[in-house]
Amino acid sequence: MAPESGRRTSRYSLAARLLAISTILGVVVLVITAFLLTTLYRNNVERSFAERLDLSIFNLVATAQFDAEGTLMSVPLLAGEWYDQFGSGWYWQVSRTEDGAILARSGSLGTEVISAPDLTDAPFDPTFRRSFQIADFSGQLILALEQRITSAESGQILRSI
Repeated sequence: MAPESGRRTSRYSLAARLLAISTILGVVVLVITAFLLTTLYRNNVERSFAERLDLSIFNLVATAQFDAEGTLMSVPLLAGEWYDQFGSGWYWQVSRTEDGAILARSGSLGTEVISAPDLTDAPFDPTFRRSFQIADFSGQLILALEQRITSAESGQILRSI
């Protein structure tokens, strides 16, 4: 018997085509969802990290007290054992801008020094703050936040990283 002339035959059944299309759409939706979730998670982690750095720098600036000559009277203490573990990647230091003398530093730095880049590479914003990435003494890439402060007692310009 010959097929009807008006009827079209398909190589694949309707069920097979629906299964293929739904599988492809399902994979596309999963890939898009994974990308969105990863992006949202990364943004949340970066925001949380930036807030933690902000709190640390505010605490550092608030707890540093100087005498009239610009000598550091009290060593700032930042909460968290990571500031005490040598090489942890969590560091802080307070130094004078005029001669670079280190006035205080975290235990995690040991005797090492955080070197800030030139102002042309990382300029200060209107609040006398800047952030930059540098390699620490072990070659680990770290994000640094620097705040310039002026000692009310001595008028010296200091920086805390």
